[in-house]
Amino acid sequence: MSNTVKVGDICKLNYGKALDRKDRLENGVVSVYGANGIKTHTDKFLHDKPSIIIGRKGSAGELKKVAEPFWALDVTYFVTIDESIVDLDFLFYSLITLNLPSMARGVKPGINRNDVYDKSINLPSLSQQQRIVAKLDATFAEIDKAVEKAQAKEFEIQKLKASLLSSSFSENGKIWKKFKLADVCTLRNGRAYKKPELLAEGKYRVLRVGNFFTNKNWYYSDLELDDKKYCDKGDLLYAWSASFGPRLWEAEKVIYHYHIWRVDINDEIIDKRFLFYWFEFDKESIKSASGTGTTMMHVSKSSMEKREIYLPPLTEQQHIVAKLDTIFNELADANEAIEQSKVNYHALKSAILAQELQSIEAA
Repeated sequence: MSNTVKVGDICKLNYGKALDRKDRLENGVVSVYGANGIKTHTDKFLHDKPSIIIGRKGSAGELKKVAEPFWALDVTYFVTIDESIVDLDFLFYSLITLNLPSMARGVKPGINRNDVYDKSINLPSLSQQQRIVAKLDATFAEIDKAVEKAQAKEFEIQKLKASLLSSSFSENGKIWKKFKLADVCTLRNGRAYKKPELLAEGKYRVLRVGNFFTNKNWYYSDLELDDKKYCDKGDLLYAWSASFGPRLWEAEKVIYHYHIWRVDINDEIIDKRFLFYWFEFDKESIKSASGTGTTMMHVSKSSMEKREIYLPPLTEQQHIVAKLDTIFNELADANEAIEQSKVNYHALKSAILAQELQSIEAA
């Protein structure tokens, strides 16, 4: 026998709390959680009992079970319960079925806890909750093993990519002609926006380092493109702070933010895709040489322009690009198949979860 209850009747979503920079310790024993996982460590704890951390802002609605004492930052909620009424693991599974991320609102997505409180779930007896949790845990353990195998294959693909890039650049580089990066391309900063100029809706999308690789959480602008601070299909871009790395833009015109360079090449000396692959090859080296600005890691324009690049003749560059394109396209297809298998595994978990929890109502 089960009852339909409001989430707010069986648990409390407590606000996380900011943590002083001085208390953020690399070797701390307590994990500090943001909206999408562990951000740092400390020697303090905000809560010392098992809980569920819910993303409140940013990665809103993301769920994480925590068994040890923890600190939850102010972009999260953490759950407290009456253990005589509800099993924490059962509540966790029930919250998954509510699809909390779909409840996020605003340009920087956020969840109001009152909206969560108003959702209904089926709540059987505590003993039945625990039986359901045991059954789901056993079933999901097998699915999780399959996901781990898929992730291991992804890791092997990344290692293979790195190896291919290394063999294309490291082994041949010294016999090629040496240039400074400034000799073969121009780095053009994007537009430095003021907050009022970034809109929830507008004429043009604004590409920022925060969504450079994800294409999510767009801001917009109504400013015109006459200042050339935009990129078009086929342009080579480089994010020089936070999300380091290159990208070949594949869509319509967008305005790009100050923390991104549009890389305009001298096509008599260098092939654009050759430079893209070199950026990929040299990414970790560039990142390790970066400095700290007022808020985030970054590489300066002057230091980037001084970086040395070795180039073969243009025809040989194009031959190397064609070879890498073929192999990387094959790897991309393999990676897409792996990603789809992970989606299928997660869909299976969702279906099993929904079926099991719906059976409570029918019982």
